[in-house]
Amino acid sequence: MERAKLFLLLVAISAFFCATGCATILNDDPELIIVSTNPTAAKVFLDNNEVGTSPLTVKMSIDQSHIIRVEKEGYETKSETIVRRIGWGWVILDIICGIIPVVVDLITSKWYELNVPRSELRIDLRPVR
Repeated sequence: MERAKLFLLLVAISAFFCATGCATILNDDPELIIVSTNPTAAKVFLDNNEVGTSPLTVKMSIDQSHIIRVEKEGYETKSETIVRRIGWGWVILDIICGIIPVVVDLITSKWYELNVPRSELRIDLRPVR
């Protein structure tokens, strides 16, 4: 009897993942990106909107690429482009699970991720000469 319950549980979990997209369930949106600068206390802008002073955590949607700009008096302004790209791991996992996850994740754009390693962006500022 216990084996039958375990089997049904595994079938239910498998059906859940195969009936929806894996990335739709598991991929975080928005992504939380830590922005730190050297020196600290620089103004941080996300897509031309001031979001705070470094270091800070910024919410970034995976629906588009973003531009982070940092400014500090006496230092050169620096910008970094955060590029939206396809997370091939999600695509492969969906293909393994079948056509429905592929379609769901394709429609919801959850295959995408931002190109920030370990969700941390470190920006070094140079003094103005």
